Amino acid sequence: MIALFIFFVTMLVYLMTIAPTLSFFDSGEMISGSYTLGVAHPPGYPVYVTLGKLFTFLPLGNVAFRVNLMSSFFASMTSVMIYYITRAMLIDKGNEKFILFKKLTFADLAGILAALSFAFSYNLWAWSVVSKFYTLNAFVVACILMLLIRWRRARLEEGEAGGGHSLAYLYTIAFIFGIALVVHISQFILIPVYILYILIVDGSVFYDFKDLMKKGSSKSPAALLRRLHIKTLLIMLFFIGLGHSIYLHVPLRASRLPLINWGLGTDWKQFVWIYNREGYPTVGGERSWSLFWDQLKSFNLVREFTWAGIPIILIGLWGHFKRDWRNFTILVFGSVLLVAAVIIGGNPPEENIFLLQQFYIPVYIFLCVIMGGAIYMALKIRPKNLILSALIVLLVILYPASELKAHYWENDRSHNFVAYDMGNAELNFAPQLSVLFTWGDSGAFPMWYLQDVERKRPDVLLVHTPHLPLRWFLESISREAPVLGDPSQMRNYRMLRNYNGVMGIPQLLAIPEDFRDPPDLIGQIIDMNPNRQYCFDYSSRYSISMPYKVYPYGITYQKFDKNNFADENFREWSYLVTRGLPYPKMALDLDETKAVSIYGYIHADLGRKYMQIGLSPLAQQEFVKAVQYAPELGPSLAPYMGNVQDIGNIQK
Repeated sequence: MIALFIFFVTMLVYLMTIAPTLSFFDSGEMISGSYTLGVAHPPGYPVYVTLGKLFTFLPLGNVAFRVNLMSSFFASMTSVMIYYITRAMLIDKGNEKFILFKKLTFADLAGILAALSFAFSYNLWAWSVVSKFYTLNAFVVACILMLLIRWRRARLEEGEAGGGHSLAYLYTIAFIFGIALVVHISQFILIPVYILYILIVDGSVFYDFKDLMKKGSSKSPAALLRRLHIKTLLIMLFFIGLGHSIYLHVPLRASRLPLINWGLGTDWKQFVWIYNREGYPTVGGERSWSLFWDQLKSFNLVREFTWAGIPIILIGLWGHFKRDWRNFTILVFGSVLLVAAVIIGGNPPEENIFLLQQFYIPVYIFLCVIMGGAIYMALKIRPKNLILSALIVLLVILYPASELKAHYWENDRSHNFVAYDMGNAELNFAPQLSVLFTWGDSGAFPMWYLQDVERKRPDVLLVHTPHLPLRWFLESISREAPVLGDPSQMRNYRMLRNYNGVMGIPQLLAIPEDFRDPPDLIGQIIDMNPNRQYCFDYSSRYSISMPYKVYPYGITYQKFDKNNFADENFREWSYLVTRGLPYPKMALDLDETKAVSIYGYIHADLGRKYMQIGLSPLAQQEFVKAVQYAPELGPSLAPYMGNVQDIGNIQK
C-alpha cells in the first residue's frame, strides 16, 4: 500500500506538470527515434527507443505526450524503489519499531521520506516531464541496488554453505547491468560501486579468500588461480553479454532504414562509431582551479533539496554509519565517485557546465537513501518518545511538501509550447519542396519530430548542417528517384528522401571527409540542384558563411526578392503562433530563453532590411516587436524607433 501511495502521489504531481508536447534539446529526436524504432544519436539508446515505442501505443494525447509519460512513469517507479531500498537498509528484522496504528514502522517512514525527497528534487522532476533517458537510467540504478540488498540477505540466510538462490540474484544483477550499460554511459562509472558492495559483503562469491588466509596456504600462481570461482564469473559475464545483446537493435534497425538512423550502423566501422560515441569527441576545458570550482558548483544540493535538506543528509549519514557500515560505505563511495567522475572525467568548458546537472541524478538516489538514515538516528536517540515520533511524522510530510512548493513553478511545463511552435513555424515558412538548413540539436530536433511523427511538410528536406561532412548523413539525404516530389515515392514514408532528397551526393562523397567544409558543401548542393529553393534557420544563418545574401522570410532566412519582400513577410508573420510569448508566464529553460530571444533578433533583422529599402514605418514596428521578445536589444534599437520612446513599457 505504501508503494502504491508513493507511485500515485508522485505520478499525480508529474501529470500536473508534464509537457504536453516536445521540448528542446534531445526531446524531439528521442520521441522520433521511439516512434520510428530507429537509432538515436550515439550510442543509439536502443533500450530507451524500444520502451518508448511501447509508450507510443498508449491511447493518450499525442505521441510526444506519451513518450514524455514514460519519463514520469520511470521517475515514479524509481521513487518506489528508493522506498524499498531505504526500508531494507534500515529495518530491524523481528524487532520493528511501529509508530502509527501498529502498521507503519520507522523504516517505512524513512523510506517514504527518501522516496518523496527524490521525487520532488529539482533535476529529477525537471527530467520527469520531458522525453529523455535520465529517469530510466535512475530506475535501472535503483533496481540494481535493490537486488544487491536482496542478494546480501539471501547470502546471510544461506550461511557457510552458499551456492543457493543468492547466485540467482547475482546472475539477475549481471543481466540487468548488461542492459544498464546500454541505457546510459554513467553506468560504466558505477561498476566499482557494485563490485565494492559485493566484495565487502561477501567477496568469497568471486574468490576463496578464507583459503588464501590460512596459515601455510600456497601462494603460487596456480594456487591463486584455483581459488578464483571461474564458473560464477563466467556465468555472470554470460548474463552481462545477454543483457547487452539488446545493442543488436542498432545494426538490425539501421538495416531497415528508419527515418531516425544516426550513423547508419550496418557495417562494423559505423557500428563502432556509434557504440564508442565517436560523433561526440571529448573536448574538455583547459584545466584550472577557477574552472574546477565552477564545475563543482554544478553539484548544487541546495538547489536540489533546499536548505532544509542539508541537515537531514548530514544526520542521515550518521544514522547509516551507526546502522550498518557496509551500506554507509557504498552510499558515500557511490556519491563521491560519481561526482568526481562527472566533473573530472567530463571536464566541460564554462559554456557546457550546465550539462553536468542531469548526470548527478544517480547521486541523488544515494543521498535520498541517506536522508532516510535521519529517521533511524532519531529512533536510536529516543525510541519511545511520543513527541519525537510526532515530529518525525511531520518531517516526513512537511519536508517533501516544502520541496514540492519550491520546485513546482520551475518544473511546470504543462503550458509550454515554445519548442513545438518554433519548429512548426520554421517548417511552415519554408517554400514548397525547399531545403532547410538547421544548426544545433534544439534547432533541428523539433522539426524532425514534426516531420517524422506528425508528418508535417514532408516536402521540405531538413539538413542538419554540422553533419554535412559525414558520409552517413550525406547518404541519408540523397535522392535516387529522378523526379523531385514524385507522389509515388510517398507510399512508404521510410523512403521520404526519395521524395524530398537532393541529387549530386556521390560527387560530394568523392571529396575526402577532412576536406568537406559545410559552407562549400552547401554551395555545391545549390549548384547541383538549381531548381530548388533554400532557406536557413537563425542559428545556421549566423554560424556559417552564407552562399548569398539572405534575409528573414518569417523566421527563416532566404534570398531577397525586392518585388514582394514586405508583402510576403507580412503574410508569413500573420500566421505565426507563439503561445505564451513574448511575455511568458511560465519558467523557461536555457534553450527556451534563447528561442524567445531569437524571435526578437529576427524581428530586428527584418526591421533593418525594411530600413534599407525605405520602409521606415514597418521597420519601427519590427523594432518594437524585437524589444518585446529580446529586451536586451532596447538600447541599440531605440534611436531607430521614431516616436516610440518608452523602451521600458515595451519591455514589460
